[in-house]
Amino acid sequence: MIKLIALDIDGTTINSKEELSMRVISAIRKASNQGIKIVFASGRPYSGIYPLLKKLKIKGNYSISFGGGMILDENGESIFERNISEDSVVKLINLAYKQGVPLQFEGTNEIYTTNKLLPVYFARVSTRVNLPIRLIDMHDIGKYTFFKGIMYGRNEQLTNVIDEMNNQSKETLQEFNFSKTASDVLEISSQGISKGNALKIIAKKMNIASCEIMAIGDQENDIEMLKFADVSVAMGNAIDKVKKIASYHTSSNDEDGVAKAIETFALK
Repeated sequence: MIKLIALDIDGTTINSKEELSMRVISAIRKASNQGIKIVFASGRPYSGIYPLLKKLKIKGNYSISFGGGMILDENGESIFERNISEDSVVKLINLAYKQGVPLQFEGTNEIYTTNKLLPVYFARVSTRVNLPIRLIDMHDIGKYTFFKGIMYGRNEQLTNVIDEMNNQSKETLQEFNFSKTASDVLEISSQGISKGNALKIIAKKMNIASCEIMAIGDQENDIEMLKFADVSVAMGNAIDKVKKIASYHTSSNDEDGVAKAIETFALK
């Protein structure tokens, strides 16, 4: 019996218009009313998750933000967090500059960047997660706390970034966790940070076994979460890597894929 459902947000729970469909809302509410815990597991900060919780009108659930960099309880209070160290931030800024790739960092209250010319994508992220963008100087990095970095560029540029990091020393490589969340978006967090590890922490805290968990996702940063859950579901619009490791497939996020999966595997 499913006791917990872990849901990615972008490309999964919301459609391509970044909206919750009525069928998805209904399925999630029915699952919650049935006593199933709903855990949103997103790369977004909590400011980008809370509006969905408010619209769904569900309470008593944990949230995973920053791709696992922070776990929040049912009151929105942090119970686990791991930020990117100052030295690591400097390395990422220098790497992004070398590769000519724009880079921004997300904190709990603001988005930070040293790039004076911001790509349109950064503005879209700012709107999506309800956080303002602050332009900062390299010398002031120590004043802020960064939980996740985002690089935006062509697929080959981001591949070059990953390749260069793989060619660094073992110590440097072990500092970071890289995951593609779109062909032109690379997210970076501290090593060991993932939605999967965050879900394990929540499951242990709630005494819920992996065989009682369903996870649904579409992108590379969902893979560890899907591997942990016994009922793993790939969206119809998921990348091939996700479809390959998932136990089941559902329809796309524009075809109520999340609702169909919940109706099939969780609702009585």
